[in-house]
Amino acid sequence: RLREGFRKLHNAVSKDAEDFVTNPVNAFLLVKMLTADWKVASALMSSAAGRQMVENITQAGRFRFPDEEDLTGAAVALLRLQDTYRLDTASLARGQIQGVKPSPELSAGDCFELGRQSYNNEDHYHTVLWMQEALDRVDEEVTKTADRVEILEYLAFSTFQQGNTRHALKLTNDLLAAVPDHPRAPGNKRYYEDAISKTELHKRGDDGDVPMDEAAVGKKHHGPDADSERGIYERLCRGEKFPPLYKDKDLTCQYRTNGSPFLLLQPAKEEVMFPKPRIVIYHDVMSKHEMDVVKLLAQPRLKRATVQNYKSGEAWRWQTYRIEQK
Repeated sequence: RLREGFRKLHNAVSKDAEDFVTNPVNAFLLVKMLTADWKVASALMSSAAGRQMVENITQAGRFRFPDEEDLTGAAVALLRLQDTYRLDTASLARGQIQGVKPSPELSAGDCFELGRQSYNNEDHYHTVLWMQEALDRVDEEVTKTADRVEILEYLAFSTFQQGNTRHALKLTNDLLAAVPDHPRAPGNKRYYEDAISKTELHKRGDDGDVPMDEAAVGKKHHGPDADSERGIYERLCRGEKFPPLYKDKDLTCQYRTNGSPFLLLQPAKEEVMFPKPRIVIYHDVMSKHEMDVVKLLAQPRLKRATVQNYKSGEAWRWQTYRIEQK
C-alpha cells in the first residue's frame, strides 16, 4: 500500500510540481507522505539493504526532508482554507475544490492525520469534522489506513469539548464494545456519565441555569463576524459581492505611459477598482517568462517571518501564515 502511494504521488508530482501543489490537498498529501508515511516505510525496511537505502536517501546533501512542523503547517493551511472558503469536509476529502484541479481522495488515515493535527492545536471543532470523516471512510475501506478505535477516542473527547456530552458517551460505548479492556475509556465513560447527571439535576432545578450541553454551544466554531475586518477579508476571498460605494462611472479603464519612453509603444493597461483610496490594477504588465525570473530571484531571499513577544519583548517565534524578505 505504501509503495503504491509513493508511486502514484511521484508520478503526479513529476508531471508538473508547481501545478500539483497549487491544490492544498495535494500539498498536504505530499508533506504527509514525506513525514508520517516515510517514518512507517523506514520502520518496515528493517533489512540491512533496506536500512542502507533509507540512509542513502535521507542523508543525500541535496535533499531536505520535511519534518513534523512542516506537516503541521500543511494541515493548518488546509484547515484555514476550509474555513475561509467554507469548504465542505466531505467534498474536500474527495479532493474537490472549486477553481482548482481535483486531487486524489483522502484516505481514512489522511483524514485522521488532519484531525490529529487539529487536536494537537486544541482545535476541537476541526477535530470533530475530520475524525468523523475518518470514521466514515475507515468503515468503507478494505485495506484499513487508520485504527477505528483510535479515531473513536479522539472523536469522543473532542465531541465532549464541543459540548455534546451525550454523543461523546455513545462514541465511548462504541469504543468499549470494540475493546472492552481499553485503558482510558472506562474512566472517560464515568466522567461523561457524571457530567450528564449534573446536567439533569440542573434541568430539574429552579435556578434558571441552562443545561451544560446547551451552555457549551458557545465553544463551537462560528467563524468571524461577517462585518469584522476578518469577516470582510474572508468574504472578499470567497468573491462575495459588496454593495457598490461608487457608481460605475467612477471606475474607468485607460492606457498609461506615466511619461516613460518604454511605455509609449505599449502603454500599461490600467483599471480603476476604487477611487478613494485610489486602487488600480495594471493588466499584462509582465510576461510569464518575466514572472518566472522574478520568482527565481526572490525565492533565495525569502525566510519565515518572526514576531516579538509583545509582553516580554524578548522571545521571537515563527509565524505559520506568512513569509518575509531577508
